Amino acid sequence: MIVKLIGKGKSGFILSDEKESIFFRAHDFKGPRSRLKVQQRVSFYITESFDHKKQQMSKQAIEISMI
Repeated sequence: MIVKLIGKGKSGFILSDEKESIFFRAHDFKGPRSRLKVQQRVSFYITESFDHKKQQMSKQAIEISMI
């Protein structure tokens, strides 16, 4: 489920089934960005990424689609 949108919907955070907050970028959403809404249930895959702000490896949601 999308729990937060930032940057006017250009990115945000998804809450996984394991209650982990996963970062995503809107360009990884399969569909119009206007359909991204907080509390929207989505399916996604997780990939490793690098968090430049924290200077450490992290996870990122990709191939995001609405459920």
